Parts: sequence; structure tokens; C-alpha cells
Amino acid sequence: MDTPNKEDEQTFQQMWVEARTRFEATTKKSLMQSKNRSLDDVMKALDHKFNDKDPEDGGKQKRVKELAMNVLTFINLLGGIAAQGASVVFGPANLCFNAMQYLIDIPTKITKFNDDLTLLFGEISAFMKQFKIYQRIEKFAEIDIELKQSTHKLMIIFVDICAISIDILSGSKLKRFKTIAKIALFDNDSGIHDKLEEFKTLVTHQGQISDAVTLEHVLKSEHDISSSMKGVFEKLSRASEESGQLLNEMQDTHEDVRTIKAGTEALTRDATERNMEKNWNEQVSKIASKLTVSSDAVQTPEKDFDQIRSASIQGTGAWLKSIDIYKEWIDLEAGSNPLLLLSGSNGSGKSVLVSAILEELRVRIKNVGNNSTRVSLACYGFRKNEKLSRDTSSKDSHQAATALKYMAVQIAKQNEPYAKNLFSHLEPKDRSFSRDMSVKELSKELLPPPSMKDSSDMFYILLLDGLDQLPPDEAKQLFDAVFAMRSPKLRFAISATEETFDDCMNVSGRSLDSVPLIHVQEHNEADIKQFIDSELKHPKHKSLQGDAAAISRIVTTVRQKLPDIANGNFNNVSQVIERVNEAVESEHLEEDIEGLISADTLKNKDVMIERLIKDLNDSLNVQEIEQLNELLIWTTYAFKWMTVAEMQAALFLRTKRAPLQNLEDKIREKFSKVLRVTSGGTLEPKDWDLDDFFEKSKRVKERDDLKKNDDPSISMTININNVKLSKVQRFFWDLSEKIVLDKFAFTESLVGSAPTATINANRFDGSLTLIRRCLDVLLDEPKEETKILSRYALQYLPRHFQELREDLDKAGQDIDEDTVEPVERQEIVESLVNLLQSADCIERHLTDGFLLDGCWLDEKYGYGAIWTWLCDSEAPGRLNRKDLGWLRQMTSGNKLLALKDVALMITRQWLCHREFPAASPFKWIDLFLDQMSLNQGQAQTSKQSPDLSERGNDLEEENVNGTARPDTTERSISSQERISRALEWAENEAKITDKDSLWHSRLGATYLSFEETGLSKKHFLAAKELPNCSWMTSKALALAYAMDGDTEMAIQEMDVAFDYLRKQENLAAREKIDFISNLVQSADWHLQLRNEAMALEQLKEAMQVDPDNYSGHYALLKLFIDIGQESEAWNLLREMSTQSSKRDGLTRFGSMLLEFSFWSEPFACFEMVFRATKNDDDMFQVVSETLQSTVDFARESKETYDRVGLLLAHGLALAHNSTEEKDMQAALASWRESSQLGFGPAGTEKTQESALSAATHIFHYHLSRALSVPSTSVEFKSHEARLEELTESTGSVPRAARALRCSLGSFYSLSGRDDMARKVLLNDMKTGLDLLSDDDPGNDYLAFLFIGCLLMYTRDDLNALSAFSLFGPTERYFDEDAEEEEGHEANKPESEASLAKAKSPAKKAPDTSSLFECDGKCGNNLTFSDRMWYCKVCDTGFDDECLQKLKDGTLPRFVCSPDHQWLRTPSWIDEFRSTGKGRVRIEGELQNGERAGGRIVPVEEWLDMIREKWGIKKAGDDTLLTDSKKASEEISSEDSKKTG
Repeated sequence: MDTPNKEDEQTFQQMWVEARTRFEATTKKSLMQSKNRSLDDVMKALDHKFNDKDPEDGGKQKRVKELAMNVLTFINLLGGIAAQGASVVFGPANLCFNAMQYLIDIPTKITKFNDDLTLLFGEISAFMKQFKIYQRIEKFAEIDIELKQSTHKLMIIFVDICAISIDILSGSKLKRFKTIAKIALFDNDSGIHDKLEEFKTLVTHQGQISDAVTLEHVLKSEHDISSSMKGVFEKLSRASEESGQLLNEMQDTHEDVRTIKAGTEALTRDATERNMEKNWNEQVSKIASKLTVSSDAVQTPEKDFDQIRSASIQGTGAWLKSIDIYKEWIDLEAGSNPLLLLSGSNGSGKSVLVSAILEELRVRIKNVGNNSTRVSLACYGFRKNEKLSRDTSSKDSHQAATALKYMAVQIAKQNEPYAKNLFSHLEPKDRSFSRDMSVKELSKELLPPPSMKDSSDMFYILLLDGLDQLPPDEAKQLFDAVFAMRSPKLRFAISATEETFDDCMNVSGRSLDSVPLIHVQEHNEADIKQFIDSELKHPKHKSLQGDAAAISRIVTTVRQKLPDIANGNFNNVSQVIERVNEAVESEHLEEDIEGLISADTLKNKDVMIERLIKDLNDSLNVQEIEQLNELLIWTTYAFKWMTVAEMQAALFLRTKRAPLQNLEDKIREKFSKVLRVTSGGTLEPKDWDLDDFFEKSKRVKERDDLKKNDDPSISMTININNVKLSKVQRFFWDLSEKIVLDKFAFTESLVGSAPTATINANRFDGSLTLIRRCLDVLLDEPKEETKILSRYALQYLPRHFQELREDLDKAGQDIDEDTVEPVERQEIVESLVNLLQSADCIERHLTDGFLLDGCWLDEKYGYGAIWTWLCDSEAPGRLNRKDLGWLRQMTSGNKLLALKDVALMITRQWLCHREFPAASPFKWIDLFLDQMSLNQGQAQTSKQSPDLSERGNDLEEENVNGTARPDTTERSISSQERISRALEWAENEAKITDKDSLWHSRLGATYLSFEETGLSKKHFLAAKELPNCSWMTSKALALAYAMDGDTEMAIQEMDVAFDYLRKQENLAAREKIDFISNLVQSADWHLQLRNEAMALEQLKEAMQVDPDNYSGHYALLKLFIDIGQESEAWNLLREMSTQSSKRDGLTRFGSMLLEFSFWSEPFACFEMVFRATKNDDDMFQVVSETLQSTVDFARESKETYDRVGLLLAHGLALAHNSTEEKDMQAALASWRESSQLGFGPAGTEKTQESALSAATHIFHYHLSRALSVPSTSVEFKSHEARLEELTESTGSVPRAARALRCSLGSFYSLSGRDDMARKVLLNDMKTGLDLLSDDDPGNDYLAFLFIGCLLMYTRDDLNALSAFSLFGPTERYFDEDAEEEEGHEANKPESEASLAKAKSPAKKAPDTSSLFECDGKCGNNLTFSDRMWYCKVCDTGFDDECLQKLKDGTLPRFVCSPDHQWLRTPSWIDEFRSTGKGRVRIEGELQNGERAGGRIVPVEEWLDMIREKWGIKKAGDDTLLTDSKKASEEISSEDSKKTG
């Protein structure tokens, strides 16, 4: 080839000029010197520097020198090649020698200097063998230009490597300390890693050139090369072999360089997995909603079992593991009976055993290394006085059905395929679908859903405790349903009394002999003895812990006799020891005390309670008994657990005066035998048997002389009608004689007949009392003492009416049942009529929750219950003529007519008042009108088809039971039609015809809530034209303009609102909050128009409106940082750190940090503060100290603060802004506390999210440390154990367990154990494949997303890209015009139609729904069509622009690192166009994070390859993708044609 031309020379010179500039900018040293270094100069420097005289360095200096000399020889050779045939004005090799000299001159005292140089030079030397030009260099006279260019680049990279090394190893003392503590020379964060990769790539590229081009084309001549170059070649060849040997020796003392580089490549949860989890969580929430249960409440049974287990004595129930029946049942691989029964009397420890089984099953499920079976675990315990069945979130009062629903949601939270299938099955159903279902029918719907296919390794274990606590009919239904569900894939463990099991089995004609049954009381003797020891040592039995001989004899007798007497029942133990302790305290004779240790002491439980109640009756006065009865009624019959404060209000309602004594103290001192206050401040029975006792008790009639008011009073009325005057005179004479002479001396039989009271809480008294109290609250003016009960009264009054009606219906015609007197019925109906007619009573207590929840609009538990009581035949007894007329009118037509006055009041709230947001009362009115229409439609249907029995299954479709179907109605009527309907009602019924400014403003706000901006602006503008227009109209109009994208008009209208607010001298608290939020909003609009000055001005004003409202402070700080005014941000934070806040002990800065923890995105707020202060050590010290004081404040405060989030933030601050090990350890301590709190019994979904972040940071710390040391070292094993323990510890929170399990798989893979990685993630991969197994391809995209993540975690990037390419909308699997297409293809041959479908691309672009948010927080929402860069090191994903900013160091976030590596996922539409439906691209090679080459195969074929690689068997009936099968047939057909 020709000698390089002038253009080439200039290009090379420009490359070196840029290299010199980079070198000098990095090192502050000049690469060009007056006397450039030669090879001999640097060799001499090496001899002088590394003289091998240090006896303790273990030969390190010698190795450094030998490797460095090899590198120098290599550089000298490259320099000769680079200079061939060129008239360069500089020597490239000399510049490399100058850089090398600077590196050698660094002081050797720096830690790791020798080690790092050894690795650096060893890495470079290792590439020398690959530079194949050595092999023919003596023959070359002229070098190919492309090869010469590669040579120049190699030398420039060497200079760059030297510059980075010099900068890291020779900075200031502080910089050296921070850098060395933070990163190693070869860590990704150093920059050398990327340079070495470039070096390696160029060497490889040169090798490809040499192999592809013949010597004749590469070199023109075989002569005239200098002999010196030949000598260099010979020396270099020898040096290359020596360097290889040295690198092998280094393995004993150092981890391989590539392992070190991998040290920071710890794969964590990818952003795609977060999206997967979000979708999963949404499905679970919707499942819970469809089943009318709370997603959070379903975990309550598990927490209850945990509390039972923690309260039990260690080792209790251990005997169970030795029972053969149990061992067979818990062995899922054994073909044993799937049903296990635990029988025993109440108090035999069945619940403790169930909690022990739950604990053992968790351990088995957590054992990810040895168990590839996927087990879903669910539990439920039926308890006395279960409030869950009374919860309004569940309209179903049946506990058996509630149990099935709870367990279904529990399984959905653990098992993603189950959640997906159940969601698909329930989605088209109405929320009321289960109301009239039998337990057996419901079980068929849920466990598992009918659409879910069997999987050979998927099991469900369900634990049901306390079946005997259910009503007998419900228990039998549930037991029958369990028998119907029996399957090898379903395991049940049920506990109950033997009588309950007998009853359940007899109904179905079965025998207990056919079912595995463990009689608990036959095996628990060891547990009973342990419990006896524990009770004898309990502080409440101090009398039995003395040293006296008599006491010792009594205790010995207890230990000897009680195990037999107790008969396996823990309650019997407690009862006997309690009686013995009382006898000892009363100093009974020893023989009498020993006589108590007998079976005679064990009385019937009701007898014991009766004795307890009698003792309390004797010890309490009348007023105390009345108070206790009130508390017992609320505790037993209220629909929620009542707080002490609410009970204080209830007592005030009873007596109309506040109790003088603190209620909590009184409960503890007077009522502690029957009531207790929980840690959460609610009241509950001390013994759950009290509930049964009182429910079965008879009513106690009030004596006439016993009044509810405790104040004594005497009254007398004398009526005189048609009596002669003489008789009247005689009467008064006798009366006066009695007064003057006898002094009203009553007979002895009446003396001492004082009023008495009895402790009682009969269920009729309970319902009546709670109805009366609710009516009292609502009919009275709001009072400070009772307002806390207003919400309860509004929400639950109709339900108490329904409860009382059901109790009366159950009582029936039982002549012994003393129920509710007619006068009592008349009393409550009279009050109810007064309430409904006087809607202003309800208005006084109205809440936003009442409106939004549609309270009273449910047929059974709302208006239906009210209507039933209004129709009561006894009701009219006390009504006057006017009320009676109203009652007859309301009960003659639509059931909702009784709520008409309430509806009219709420309509006025909608259009004539501003107390509630316009959307809230409108929602109630809208639902009311829906129900009115529904009831009218049913009435008409009933008239047309009176014989319902002939219509069969149509009843369910038409919803004859009257259940509301708002969802169905909402889909058929537009928002404009709904609002028009409500306006017509308002005008015709409420007579609201005055369309004033307020009317237009409220209507505009309603339209705005439905995003009908055109109509909303129309009404806002109309409101502004009328008198008395409020400033709030301008604010709302501004929001409408903004929603339409007209920012300038939005600002203009908001300024009108500001003008009004600024003129007010004293703003109300609500107005201040609005003012601040509006200023922040307006500032954001100004920023959109690039008006930073005005934005700053408004945010500063927001701070002044209320210095203790921190939304303005946060927005101002963020703006300072965004526009580069960090100093202003520092000044603001310093000022806040010196100001006291309204929280004692916290500055305003601390209070702001405390409030951050409650905001929707707290860590973005914390991150903003960290970012603002990261460049100022002093300021960051203030941040760190303030965070610490805030955490301490939250710990010590009685209020509930989000300590989990604060601790996480504190750890992040310490870890990311300090290089000291003590700070890292402090960060780990904060994270540990955060994760323990968040995953603890009191954890919520929000705290669990923070706890997962904290656990992830702990995980990554140990992962990084483990990968930085040899895998054979003790330190590696220690960190590995920590990682495995941490992963196992989150097993009770499925989402967290999955996240850390994926990280654990990444760790195994990064440490060279891909098989272990696949093993630990095996069940997750099965889950991903199972998600493809249903018949709905519309949700398969998430399955491919999940599979792609798992493949990436196991370093299978090419297959990960294949999976990600299938992550697309439903068009990836079928077209919207599929039916039409099928019609066109109907006449074609099957093979031709199949071929056409397989080849055809999508007919239109994918949908544009936003699926991801770029982690650069640029606001760019990514869709299926976009490419995205996923970091393979940290939990982030970016679009192209933000990734470039990250690499440039200009990304304004503390995320990721420029030195990390990324995998670029392909655009769905690009891949789809190249592959077609049912196909996927596989194999090829990665180049710059993207696939190059590869081949296209059917999706099903690729999935089979994944299954084979992971060792997963394919189910025989799996049909994942129809299109892929057709594509497979097509490819086979094409191959046959080619072969032919």
C-alpha cells in the first residue's frame, strides 16, 4: 500500500494534540518536554525505582519492573511502526515514555501502588501476544495505513491510561484518601476499565486485519527494515511469554483482573422488573376490589399467627414433626391425603399448632437452593367477635366467604401466574358477583380460577384455624367446599373441635376415619408441662413463688397432678393455677388448697364467666356498672374497634357529662378482668368467650326507678277532672296532713330499695344502644365532646338497623326470646323519621368520605335497611299526623325515596356551597340517580314478569336482588350526560334555578374533574361575569387553561386570585395552604415560559405566607439547583437549620426532612437536598447532623412518623457522601433498622417499599465486598453468607423476596456460578413461562419482560434482548382487525393463510401508552416503540439523551455512574418489522450494547431453547403462541423446499 499522504499525517498529529490536551488537563503536567524521554531513560528510572531492596514486599517490585519493561519494549515497537514512512515532527514513543516517567515518579508510600501497577502492566502485556504483526515484522518495509492508524490509537490510549493512573495515585492527600477508599484503580468508577476495553478492542481489530489480508497486500517489501527492529521483535516475543507466566503467578495473590472489574457489576432489580411488580400489584389491588376486601387487611391473619407464635413458649408444637400423618401431609412429593385435621377442645393449643405449621412451611419455601417446587401459602383464623366480618370494605358478612377471599388475595400476592389468571377471570364480573354465591361456588371461582391450567410443580397450601368458631351452617358449607376442592395440588390443614368435625362429616355422609386426623390433646403433654412451669413463674402468681415449705409442697403437687387434670387444655391449666394462687393469697389451709388441684375445679366456661361477672357486680357501684355495660356493647357489637377517645365520647352521650376519671386508667383499675386497651389504643375483650356469653344472655329489663341520668330527681303530676270541690278539698287536706304530721314515713319494706344494675350486653340491647347513640349524635348539634363519633354514626347507622333486623328475624316466633318491645321499635323509627326529614341534621355532620364512598346507597346495608324499618308494622305508633303522612309517602314507591331529602341537601352542597370539592357531592348524587333508575327498572320488570321462577338464569343477569352496578352504568353514560342528568334533577326536584356565579363556578369545577375543559372554561367565564365571584373561580379557570396547554392565560388568571389573597390581612389556615400551593403551581408555569425571575419571586413569597409549610421551600431549593444557584440553596438551608420550627427540638430544616418522609416521592426530595450540598463538605455535615437529629426525634416522639424512610435516607447520605469506613458502618446500621421496621408486624406497603430499598443497599454492600476478594477467601464466604441470609429474611414479603433473590442470582453469576444463578431463579423463570400459558395473548408482553430480566440477571444478554424484543402491545400477538382478516383468509388454503399471517407485519404502530419513566427524571415517558438503556449494574433505565448526559457528567441526579455498562433493549416496532409475528431474533454477538447478526426463529422454538437451558419441562398441552407455531410450520416448509 502507498505511503501515508499528507491528510493522514495531519489526522495523526491532530489525534496526538488532543491526547496531549487531555493528559495535561488530567495531570496538570506537560506531555511535551524540552528533553523527551527515551527507552533507555525510562529503563534506568525503573531500575532505580524498583531496586528489589525491600525484603518485605514479597517480590512485588521485581514483578512490577519486569512487566513495565515488557510494556516499554512493546511501546517502542509501536512507536517505530507509527513513525514508518511519515515525516512526523514528534516521536509517539517518546510521548509514551514521558507519560510513563511521570507514572514511575509517583511516591511509593501510597497504598496499593505496586499492586495496581502490577495489574495494569500485566493487563497490557497480556494483549501483546495478540498483536500479530510481531510475527512478520522483520519482513516488512511498509505498513498498511489502517494498521498504522490502529497503532497510533493504541499508543494514545496508553497515554490516557497513564494520565488517569497519575491522577488517581498522585492527587492531594485528601483526594488520594477519598479515591483510594472509594474505588480501586481497576474499578469501573476509575475510568481505566473503559480504556483497557478500547485497548483490547483495537488489538483484536488489528488481528482481524492481519488474518483477512495477505502479506503481499499488507506489506510491499521484505527488505530494508532495520536490524534494530528485528531485535526488538525477538526481545518482545520473549517478554510476551514471560509476562504471561508472571500473570499466572499473580493469581495466587490477586483475583483475576476481570473479576476485579466485575466487582462493581452487581446486577440489581431492573426498571423493567419495577414495572412488572407495579402491574402485578395493580392486579392484586383490583382482585381485592372485585372481592370487596382490603388489599392490606388480607395480611392480618398472617400477622395474627405471627403474634400467636411469638407469644407461645419456644418449642411448643415440636412434637408435631414426629407424627407420621403430619410428615406425609407436609411432604408435597408424597401422594398423601391433601387434607389434615387438627382436633381438640377450645384451649388445647390448635392455633399455636397452626402458627407452628405456618412457620415450618415458610422455612421450606424459603429454602430456594434445595426446593424447585413453587408453593403458595395462605392462612385464615376464625376468631371471636371478628371485626373483619363487620368491615364495610366487605359487604359480605359471611366469614367463610371472607376467608376464601382473603386467602385468594394472599396467594395472588405470592403467585404471579395465579394473580394474572384470577384477575382475567374476575375482570368482567361485577363487584357483587359473590354476594349470593354459596361457599362451594365461590371456592370454584377462586381456588384456583377455572381458566388456570395445572402446573406439575405448583402447589397451594391453605391453613384454616378455628372452624368451630363459625356458625354451624357456615362451618358445614366451608368443610363441604374443602372436600370438593381436594386435589394433589391443594393441601388443607384445618383445626376445630371434634364435635364440629363430626357435624360437618355427618352432613355429607362421610366418616372421620377416612381423613387424616390428629387429636391434639393426645400428644401435647410436653407443651402442657412447659406451660405449667411458665405459669408458675409468671409475676401475677407471686404467691406461688415463695420459699416456704408449704408453698414448695403446693407447687410440687401442681406439677405432678395438673398435667393429667388439664387433659391437654391450656385454659384448664390457667384456671387451676389461678384458683390455687387466689387461695394462697387468702391463706386457706394447705389441704384445702391441694383439694383445688382436681377436676372439680374445672367448671363450665360460662360458669366461670358468671362467677367473674358476679364478682364485678358486687365490687362496682351502679354508675360503674352502667359505664361498663356501655363499653361492653361498643366493644362487642360495633363494626370497628373503637379507640379510648371514641369510648370517652360514647360515655358522654350516655350521661351528657364527661367522666371525671381518665377512662384508660379506669379500665385498668376497675374493668381489667373483662376489657383491655391494645397497643394501638383500641378496646377489646380480655377473653373472647365473653362475646359468646353476652350474645347468649337474656335481656335485663330496666326498672322504672332506674333512670339513665345518675342525678336523683322527684317529679309529680296531679290531674283533676270532673271532681266535686269538696272531694278536691279533702284530697289536699289529707296530703297536707301527710306532709306535716307523718313526714311521709314510708313502710320498712320500701326502705333501702335503692336502684340496682346488672352487668349485661345482650345483642338486642347492643344494637338498640348503638342505634340510639348514632341517632343522638346526628340529631344533635356537633359538639366538641362527641364529634369524634360523627363519622362512625354516618357510616354505620344503616348497618346497625340491618343487624337488628337480622337478629329479630332469627329470633322469630321463639316465645322464650325476649327481644325488642314495640315501644322501643317506635322510638327508634320516630328518631329515624326525624333524621331523614331534617336533612340539615346530616348536613351538620357531613364528611367528604361519606360522599365519595356513596354511604347509604347500598341496597342491603344502606337504603334497603332503612326502608325495611320504615315499613315495620309497629313503626307508626308514636308518629304525629305529619310524620305519618311522610312515612306513607316514602314507603309507597321506590326504596330510595326515603333518602330524597338527603339527596336534595347533597344536591345543594354540589351547586350552592363550597364546603366540599364539587366532584364529591356530585359523585354521591350520580350514584343515587343510578340506583333510582335501577330500582325503577326492576319495578317495571317485576310487573311485566311476575313469575320469576320461569326465568331461571336470567335472574342473575338482571340482578334481581337490587345490587348496584355503577361500573356497568358508568360505561354506558358519558360524563356530560351524567352531569346533565344531575342538573335536571337539581332543577326539577331541588328547585335550584338561580344560575348565579357560584352555580357556574361549581358546575365548571365538576366538568373540570372529568377533564371537560371546554365546558369548564365556559362556566368559569360565565361566573366571572356575574356579581360576587370568588377568587377560587379564577384559580379553577387557571387550572382549566393549563390543562388545555394555554400557560400564559393560566398565569394571568392565577394572578387575579393572588391579587385578592394578597389584600387579605388574616388568611384562614385553608386559604394559606391554597395560596402556597397556587404560588408553587404558578412558579412552575413561569418556568415553562422560561421566566425564572418571576418563578423565584413567587416561591419566595410562598415561603413567607407560612414558614412552616415546606412545599414552597422545597420548590425554591429545587429551582436554585436547576438554574445553577447552588450557593443560594446553601444559604437557604443554613438559614433553616438555625430557625426553630413548630416541633419542639427540631429546626425548620429538620421539620422539612421529617415531612419529606410522608410525601408521595420522598427520596426525590432527599436526593435534591443531597445534590444541593454534595460540593460543600461543611454544608453536607449540616445535612447529615440534621438528618440524625430528625431520626432521633422520630424515635422518641409519641406520634407515628415514617422512621423507615428517614433511616433509609440517613444511610444514603452517609454512604454516598463519605469515604470513611465508620460512616459506611453507620449507614449499614441505619439500613438494617429501616428494613427491620418496614418488614416488621406493623409494616405497610409503603414502609415495605422503603425497607426493600434499605435491604437492597445492604445487599449491594456485601456483594461488592465479596466480589473484590478471592472466592476462596474467608471474607468472600462471610459476605456470601450475609447475602443468602438477607435474601431469606425477606421471605414473608414476596415482592421483596423476589427482588433480593434476583440480586442473589446476579451475585452467583458474577462470581462465575451461572448454574447456581439459574437454580436460585428457577421458580421465577417457571413463573415467567407460566404467564404465557393462558389463552389471552394480550398480557403476554409482561411475561416476556420478566423473562428478559431473569436472563439479564444470569448474564445471558443475547437471550435477554430476544425476550425484550417480544415486549410489546397486543399487536405483537394479534391485530385489532383479526376477525376481518380471518374472513378474508377463509377461502385460502390453510397453509397459504398460515404463511400470510406469519409474514405479515403489524398493520399499525404500537400503542403510545407510557410504560416507563426515564430515571434521568427528564419527564420523558417511554412506550413500546422506544429503545431504552438498562443499566446492568444498578436499578436504572434511561433514554438516549439522559444516558449521554450521564456519560458527560451533566445529569442532574444521583443515579448510576458514567462507568457502568448498559444493555440497550430494542424497539418493539423495529424488531417486529424485521421478524414478523410469532418470530424472534436470537444469537449473534453484542457490539456496543446492541446485537449484531443473529438468526430469526419461531418464538416457541426459542422458548424451548430457554426451557432446555434452564432444565424446565414443557407441559404437554402448552400452547403459548399460535402465531409462533404457524411460523415454525412455515420455516419447516421453506426448508423442505430448499432441500428439494
